[in-house]
Amino acid sequence: VFEHNFTRQELRDRGVTSTPVPLTEALEYKFGKDGKIDRRKTRYPLSGHPGNMQKNVHYKETFAPTPSQNSSRLLVALMVLYDLVRKCGDISQAYCLADLPKEEAIAVRYPSAFKRHHPKTGKELFAMLRKSLYGHPAAGRYWDRWRNQKVLLWFNKKP
Repeated sequence: VFEHNFTRQELRDRGVTSTPVPLTEALEYKFGKDGKIDRRKTRYPLSGHPGNMQKNVHYKETFAPTPSQNSSRLLVALMVLYDLVRKCGDISQAYCLADLPKEEAIAVRYPSAFKRHHPKTGKELFAMLRKSLYGHPAAGRYWDRWRNQKVLLWFNKKP
């Protein structure tokens, strides 16, 4: 998802001129059957609110198609009519599978506990986002494009 340890100048040399976007910390507790904390989960999504990321600077489009209520109802009616069984699944960390377009690469500022500095100059180092990440305004669009590409390959594969 990331390439690490870039100075601001190295980012500019690679075409990333926008201000680095910070990561936010999301803490979550998972509870066991006995109600006690089973494990602690920490995530670092992109802080992609409008104060940190702007359209046409950090990303171009956010639109990702979603089925309308009418389409969903029609599909359910067809399932009932033809006695079909619904199957669903979950893809772990789905948004992180999709590549960012090269022209939309983003500089990321490390969280304060993980800040890095250049060993000689002492200047702050940054990461470059290479894949989509939760919190990115266009993450749904990138995931939709990636998933559709994989589905088309799978359905068009010769037996």
